[in-house]
Amino acid sequence: MRAINLSDPEGKDSPVGFEPKGQYREVEYRAADGSLVIPITFIKSTMASRYEALLEQVGGDIDALTDQLIAGDPEISLEYSGKITSGKKTVFLMEGGKIAFAVQFEEQRYSPAGELISAQPQKWEPSNVSESVPLVWTGKYIPYSKAIRQFVFTKIYQIQHMNGLTYAFLFNMAKILHDKQSFMLIGAGPGGKEPLRFNRGAPPYRGFLKGRVEGESYCLSLHLSNMELKAHEGFYDAAESE
Repeated sequence: MRAINLSDPEGKDSPVGFEPKGQYREVEYRAADGSLVIPITFIKSTMASRYEALLEQVGGDIDALTDQLIAGDPEISLEYSGKITSGKKTVFLMEGGKIAFAVQFEEQRYSPAGELISAQPQKWEPSNVSESVPLVWTGKYIPYSKAIRQFVFTKIYQIQHMNGLTYAFLFNMAKILHDKQSFMLIGAGPGGKEPLRFNRGAPPYRGFLKGRVEGESYCLSLHLSNMELKAHEGFYDAAESE
């Protein structure tokens, strides 16, 4: 179990454990007769038999390619098409079907209307979440009703105590949030002004603590969001007119 460092409202900090939490279900697929359907992965085509490669062979003449498809089956590789495979990896292709190496990623920002605002090379920022440097309790409470309408939570981690001392430490934080029915915004760096980066080059996230208590039991979870919901200009005017 990975460890992070959290600070409480009084500025005290301690290493605690955290692990991802989610709802997982084993799904079975059944045919009409009730028999079990086992999903498999098979090869559909090869690089030489894909549409772009076949079109290039006839000089970009779609009519000529159509005639070839009617006369034969150039899109089918007798050696590989339909072959069952178990392992697969994702690769990026350049024009012409060549594999791209040393791909440079861009960070793109869009307006609520979907227009590109800016694009710049991705910055490989170092991780700022560790067991030694505490994440800051900023004191900014966000009610549940407001947070669920403003942020998209993409990941959830459960914060866990490691001993009796950290149990009391986390229980107190969970009780504060439970009583206020609010999230607590936490951040990294001085004053908690930096977003959370769990790995080098990983996307930055805003962190929100949520707490629930029942008797002597508690649940403290860390919700992560890298997307904020914003209505584009004129949205509310259009909604009112309807």
